[in-house]
Amino acid sequence: MAGPPNVSRERVLEGVARELARGGDAVVDTTAGVAFVPQVLPTERVILRNVRREGGALRAELARVVEASVERVEPPCPYAMTCGGCPWMIATLPLQHEWKRNFVAKAVGVPPEAIELLTSDQPLHYRRRARLAWKASRARVDLGYRKARTRDVIDVQACTVLVPVLDQALAAIRNAFHLCLRGEGEIALALGQGGKAVLLLTSDTPQPPEAYEHARTLAASDLFAGVALTAGGATSPALFGDPREVGTGIDGKALLGTIGGFSQAHGAINDALVRKVIELAAPKDLSVLELYAGHGNLTVALAADAKHVHAVEQDEAAVRACEENIRSRGLHNVRVAHGDAADHVRGPHVDVIVLDPPRAGAKDVLQAIAARKPSRIVYVSCDTATLARDIKELASLGYIPDAFTAFDMFPQTSHVETVVRLAAQRVG
Repeated sequence: MAGPPNVSRERVLEGVARELARGGDAVVDTTAGVAFVPQVLPTERVILRNVRREGGALRAELARVVEASVERVEPPCPYAMTCGGCPWMIATLPLQHEWKRNFVAKAVGVPPEAIELLTSDQPLHYRRRARLAWKASRARVDLGYRKARTRDVIDVQACTVLVPVLDQALAAIRNAFHLCLRGEGEIALALGQGGKAVLLLTSDTPQPPEAYEHARTLAASDLFAGVALTAGGATSPALFGDPREVGTGIDGKALLGTIGGFSQAHGAINDALVRKVIELAAPKDLSVLELYAGHGNLTVALAADAKHVHAVEQDEAAVRACEENIRSRGLHNVRVAHGDAADHVRGPHVDVIVLDPPRAGAKDVLQAIAARKPSRIVYVSCDTATLARDIKELASLGYIPDAFTAFDMFPQTSHVETVVRLAAQRVG
């Protein structure tokens, strides 16, 4: 059978989009075959450029929309068509929600109408953390977000999805560092103590003394709780103030994080997710094993009712934060183990297992989870592909999904969080 026609970056193609892929690109039918194209919506007729093969797939860029979808909107951000951060900002919220339900429904094997999607009335100005970058040349320093699928940095003056404090902090960072940063590096921006900004700058390139002075000045300002700077191969950051992330638990108390570590981006949706996990886990007076516990986002809520919680986390800084969050609440029914989940999952029977793995999923611990014979498993997922894979494996081990909820943790993007409960099958 003959393969598809040759394509090149110079060739221009016309096509029609039939659906959206999990990564957020549209699936566009063209005479050269199916192409994955960002910034395109289902039903749209489009002209494509920069057509090329990448990793066995045909990819292209949008040159022009010939026939637009009724769901296309003018994005409220001037960088939406170049920045890789919010590729679905061109779509109405109902269309975004429809496709997120579709992704989750396909993963768990139910019709889309069976998926409850919890959303927020904050589709903008919601992000309480972000990862940015910089790239310096002799003429300028570009500071902003990376363009999708590249290392290019799109210079961003302001960001419409950051919470106001962080948007102000972004402007302050630009003013402080735009003339002194060297080479290229990564920026982690989040909320810290007192609702102020915290900042982590990381670069393999040594930074000049002015950068450290600017970090010190920012940390002492009313806008920042702390700044950390790691550069030139340093094994630990230079610290100014307290640059640890700090959120709020569903109990209303402070939830300490780490420097540049993981936390959920949308405060209101995270609260809804934690409450759903507690509802589905129903941990009251039961023994709970929690894998990939992080800094305790779920741990402290589970421990409020559980008989005992054994939490496992690989990152040492997150373990320390989790232990501090437990102590600050006077909880004495939690044991936090530092190490890989696969090394701590085995043991005697446990009533409930809760896991919130990284994007790669939990393939290496599923058999050990089933061997502990919990009555139910609550799986929190940020990737529907690995969720589908792991659910299939758990089903073969006797655990069937019986409740599932999706969460719009990242409006304007294709990302969706999912919480699934799997119940042990009864024999006979």
